[in-house]
Amino acid sequence: MNKLAKIIAFVSIAFSPINMNAQNSFNNIMNGLVGHFDVNDSIAFHQGLDSLYEAYCRENDSVYSVSHDISRRFRQDQAIRIMYTSINQSDYKLSKEKKIWLRNQMEQMDCKNGVWCNMILDKFGFPDYDDFGNEISDHFWNILQHVTDTTVLIKGIKLMKVQVDKHQATAWEYAYLVDRLALNTCKEQTYGTQHVGQYLVPVKDPSQVDKLRASVGLSAVIDEMHADFDPNFSWGKYHQTLDKNWSSYKNWFNSKTKK
Repeated sequence: MNKLAKIIAFVSIAFSPINMNAQNSFNNIMNGLVGHFDVNDSIAFHQGLDSLYEAYCRENDSVYSVSHDISRRFRQDQAIRIMYTSINQSDYKLSKEKKIWLRNQMEQMDCKNGVWCNMILDKFGFPDYDDFGNEISDHFWNILQHVTDTTVLIKGIKLMKVQVDKHQATAWEYAYLVDRLALNTCKEQTYGTQHVGQYLVPVKDPSQVDKLRASVGLSAVIDEMHADFDPNFSWGKYHQTLDKNWSSYKNWFNSKTKK
């Protein structure tokens, strides 16, 4: 199997829905375990107990079931982005059409996840630490920030703020989500977390942005820019190039929305 065939096979398998068929149901596993101890097969019996517990929780505990779904979708969300970045930064000899195909797969996933996130938000609100745990809450945020449906993002931001105020969600992640909405609508950002290439997406209030960032546990803009984006960044340079950056920002946004 050549490299391209392996990539396509990976996408087909990795991003298909989990098959929750009768074989994995509580009743089916229960019947299998009964059969094992009927014939005194203690090894198979004990091996099956974990599967029985998972199936029981999946069918009877909605939070447990949703947590597993969040974890699965998070792994898919990250995997396809790692794959897309790796292909575009390496020597994989893929045609432009195949790269577009992979990009479309990622966008379709984000679209489907937007519908799913909306359903989760309506039923549970933003997943909090107490009920879902820190990791699952963080995973849901990761999925949500890639959603392009503005209505779902606004709902998610509102419900996440409720949890942040109760210390039940991560404050700096909330800041990123607020700015991601701005990025998706070509508006000024609030917390200065978003960049296009090396330049900082225009900020609503540069004089207050570091104070806002500090309130959610983020370092100053200039420190982040120097470390990760532009070692020559200064606020003086930002203001001097603001008109040019606005033009680049709008061009980037228009090219993105035309795809």
